[in-house]
Amino acid sequence: MAGCTRYGNFVANSNALALAARAIRAFLPATMSAGKILLAVFGAFIALAIIVALYVSGIFNRLVTLQQGTDAASRTAPSTFKARNPWLT
Repeated sequence: MAGCTRYGNFVANSNALALAARAIRAFLPATMSAGKILLAVFGAFIALAIIVALYVSGIFNRLVTLQQGTDAASRTAPSTFKARNPWLT
């Protein structure tokens, strides 16, 4: 088999391997400097911080909504009791 390479039980065409390697290299940068790597890590950290901040603010807003609901319910409870029982002052 001319132009073919044997890998265990797998026989691969060297032209196909070369095309696959070329396609992979097209998507990967040739070299990344330390500055670019640091910038990518810093960007990922900032994105994670924004996601966490939005999540925490959503939790806080939900707690405030629940507190306002319980406050409103407790304000109307005494008037409801007074309407049902005239002995309450």
